[in-house]
Amino acid sequence: MTIIDYIDIQRLLYNSYVRWLVAAVFCIVCLPRIIRILWYWYCVSGCDSTGTDKPLPPGTMGYPLIGETVQLALKNANFYKNKYGKYGQIYKTHLLGNRTIRIAGAENIRKVLTGENTIVMSQWPKSVRCILGDGALSMSDGGIHKFRKRLVLKSFSHEALENYIPTITNTIRKCIAKWKDQGEILAFQEIKIMAFDLAMKIFVGMNDDPDRLNFMMKTFDTLIGNIFSLPYDIPGLGFHKSLAAKKILMDEISKTLDRVKEEGSPQPYTSAIHHLLELGDSEMYSKYEVCEAIQELLFTGHDTVTSAMNSAMLFLGQTPFVLKKIREELKQHGFLQKDCEAFTLKTISELNYTSNVTREVLRVAPSVGAGYRKALKTFEVGGYRVPKGWTVAFGIRDTQHTSPVFPDPEEFNPERWNNLPNLDRQEIDSKVDRFNYVPFGAGARTCVGREYARLVTRIFLIELCRTSDWTLHNDNPKMKYIPVPRPVDDLPVTIYDYQPPDQQ
Repeated sequence: MTIIDYIDIQRLLYNSYVRWLVAAVFCIVCLPRIIRILWYWYCVSGCDSTGTDKPLPPGTMGYPLIGETVQLALKNANFYKNKYGKYGQIYKTHLLGNRTIRIAGAENIRKVLTGENTIVMSQWPKSVRCILGDGALSMSDGGIHKFRKRLVLKSFSHEALENYIPTITNTIRKCIAKWKDQGEILAFQEIKIMAFDLAMKIFVGMNDDPDRLNFMMKTFDTLIGNIFSLPYDIPGLGFHKSLAAKKILMDEISKTLDRVKEEGSPQPYTSAIHHLLELGDSEMYSKYEVCEAIQELLFTGHDTVTSAMNSAMLFLGQTPFVLKKIREELKQHGFLQKDCEAFTLKTISELNYTSNVTREVLRVAPSVGAGYRKALKTFEVGGYRVPKGWTVAFGIRDTQHTSPVFPDPEEFNPERWNNLPNLDRQEIDSKVDRFNYVPFGAGARTCVGREYARLVTRIFLIELCRTSDWTLHNDNPKMKYIPVPRPVDDLPVTIYDYQPPDQQ
């Protein structure tokens, strides 16, 4: 081989290397950008602009089919926080298979939540619809909606809630006593077990052994943990796991329904299944639809309650002066005594400071970060266009953490409610827009389980504060907010008896 031949070979190898390098750079850097640009224009071109010349909100649409769902899964709530910081109260994205416009701010979400059935209709992501069923209260209309609403209203009526108080109180007391025996606990996990136990007793009428309860809770955990996922039923993906868990759960509810029909139930209160069987039109619907209605009650009364109680325990552990004020109020009403009178809705409602603590817990850490609607027609909000057919996500946490009504909005401060109207409802003469505070949504689709959630959280606060002290092992835990707020470390605490100063 001559030197010239050798040089020619080296030149060919070099040129080949350069070509491969260029191709690799193109595939790694340029091609993804081109794909994103083409996908963006596919998503936004041709979207409806009837009756408005306003632009679409700013934002990005991610990659074909998956949109920005992977970024959401990786970043959790920081995904929304970063978007808010970059684009403000209104921006567009593509999540869970849907072109989505996310909005925040009282004025903006007021337009959406008061526009039910005129400019928007309730529509959660497809994965949620498949798991909860098309008849879910938050998603349906017509006969099945009316049937479920009657069941829920009966299950959460004033009379029903009063009837649940002894069971709620006794269950919470037993759990707190067990935690003290254990000493060190993972609070989020223990509270989750307690909330599920309550939900199974009150809604499903199950009062079974701990092993069955644990099995059911793990199944429900799988269902809820994967409820916000890409709606592709492929083995290994979250949606497939959630559907499998739903089947198991529905089978168990079906067995309980059969048992209650045949044998009745020994508990001293009327469970949701009993309310359902009392409804004259329950026979009009399939057994599957009836079981889905019970499953929806579990969803309504479990994760949101778990999150609220856990957040309360965390915030009170961080703010001992708030805990002290709760105890002062409990002492004034005779609830610090070991043998205090049984709670009633009336006596609980008289604990104003405790109620404000519950409000503040739900403001700082709302159990649900957002609600979902579908645009029935193109409309304007905040100077932008919302095209017909797009998903509209109204940010609950975004709104409550940025509202000018709440100075230092991320600070846990129950005192702020002393100078605010009752934003649980809109006062006619109030100058404060109640849409600054929407932990349970608002308008026609307000969460029907809100009074149950408030009641359980308040009873938990009362029992915890009157009987126990606790030490947080990590007083500033890293948080995860989807599907509900929870500490990444599950909030390890040491819990022990509280000794009032006059008994020490």
